[in-house]
Amino acid sequence: MSVTVAEMLSLPGFSDMKVIAGEKGIYKRRITSVTVVDAPDATPWVKGGEFVIGSGYIFSINDMATFMGFVEGFNDLGISAIGIKVSRFLKKVPEEILIRAEELELPIIDIPVHYAFADIIDPVMSVVLNRTVEKLRFSETVSRSFFELITGGGEIHEILSHLHKFIQRNIAYHDLISGETFFSSANEDFRSDITENPLRQNLDSFPYVMVKQDNKIYGYIMFNAEAEEMDNETWEITLCHARTALLLYSQKQILKAEVESRYRNEFVQDILFKNLRFEKELWNRASLFGWDLDRSQVVAVFDIDNYKSHFANVPEGDKADMLHALKQRIYNIVIRSMSAVFFAVPYTTMSDSVVFLIPCDNADKIDIFKQKLNEIFTKISEEVRRNAHFTLSIGIGNIKASVFKCHESYTEARKALEMTRMTFGVDRITWWGELGVYKILGNLDNTDEAKEFCNEYLGKLISSDRKRSTQYIRTLEVIIRNNFSLKISSEELSIHYNTLKHRLNKIEEISGLNIYDSEDRINITLSLKLYHMNNILDFMHS
Repeated sequence: MSVTVAEMLSLPGFSDMKVIAGEKGIYKRRITSVTVVDAPDATPWVKGGEFVIGSGYIFSINDMATFMGFVEGFNDLGISAIGIKVSRFLKKVPEEILIRAEELELPIIDIPVHYAFADIIDPVMSVVLNRTVEKLRFSETVSRSFFELITGGGEIHEILSHLHKFIQRNIAYHDLISGETFFSSANEDFRSDITENPLRQNLDSFPYVMVKQDNKIYGYIMFNAEAEEMDNETWEITLCHARTALLLYSQKQILKAEVESRYRNEFVQDILFKNLRFEKELWNRASLFGWDLDRSQVVAVFDIDNYKSHFANVPEGDKADMLHALKQRIYNIVIRSMSAVFFAVPYTTMSDSVVFLIPCDNADKIDIFKQKLNEIFTKISEEVRRNAHFTLSIGIGNIKASVFKCHESYTEARKALEMTRMTFGVDRITWWGELGVYKILGNLDNTDEAKEFCNEYLGKLISSDRKRSTQYIRTLEVIIRNNFSLKISSEELSIHYNTLKHRLNKIEEISGLNIYDSEDRINITLSLKLYHMNNILDFMHS
């Protein structure tokens, strides 16, 4: 424990001590002990926090440079103040020393000659010792309070309430594990600022401390207070125990979530992959999670776009942690948003995806249900884009009357998002039932017939593209997308109209196709669609 220099000077009997330099430092520098220095080689025994006192003899027998070296050396060691019996040997402290002490805000105190060193040491150390005892008692009270709270199963809001009781300031805690923000505050402006602004802006606006262990950060405690208010031992002790309580809570929640996640993932994946043999098994396992699966369901797959490619240039040692942390943040946004709309919604995480079984209660109002889901999914995509800087591709299968058919809806949802991603790009919401011809093509996905069909119409063009970078496939895609308008297509490809005509002649020459034949147009269009579906692309490049 310690006292400030100003508090020491206010002790009874010290009123005739005079600060002759560095007065600004008396409120900042804290005294933990008192030591007597009257020898020229004393600095090795100075540890920091001392009120260094002496008769001034060593300063009187040395030159100005040595005196200045003492002052700057003591300051570098972190002492709290220098006390000198100026009238005993020095008579006057040199002006250069006083100026330097002012610059360093290092208090130099003129001690009247009548003081014995014990007259200073005993009262100061008595106060320090008493405060140390008070600190230990306070620390024990705080520690016991938080310990009883944690062992009793206290939640985050209770931990914050305890913290508020000790420091009497409005508090917000942003939990990085769940992505949620919790408050112990009656100040609506503070709540509003924290809620509406991004985390980084809040950390720039409010004093905060991190809840962390080793290099892993679990959350941030933010305060509606001035940073200077936090610079005292009451805050230090309380925050130490509060951070420990929040750390233990977070680790307990992580362990609980991991166990629950493992059993939940196994169950939902058993449904999606048709691994349940008996109906009774499904109902028994569903009851453990409080899920009502005895109604129509639809499967939605949220897949992170271009996830691993973003970390291609990250060193291998850092990549795994960065990938996991970012994926978890995205998962938390999606799961939290879905859980806020659908009570006890079943879900599982797989690779770069989160998959939900969503109840559909009114089969007569499918359009309204689809519109509702599209609005929810759009908001989720926007939040992920805003807070995680990634996009989502979302596929939704057909609604199934029985949960035992959800494996079909899952397959449809997967195909919907993959086909849309390959054909139209990322960051889209796709219903399997709205894919038109792609639903038929989906049944041909990765079959020998599909591969042969693609190879017959596109094989030579793909080979030319790979060997000579001729861009024949891209040219066909642009022409088809523009309904075979060469003028519009040449503009999109940024080439001259005649250059495009020449390229089409080469395509016809290599492939044996007639671009202007309606039958060949259909075959080219279908083969391109198959080409972009899943493993067809890998086959064509093999």
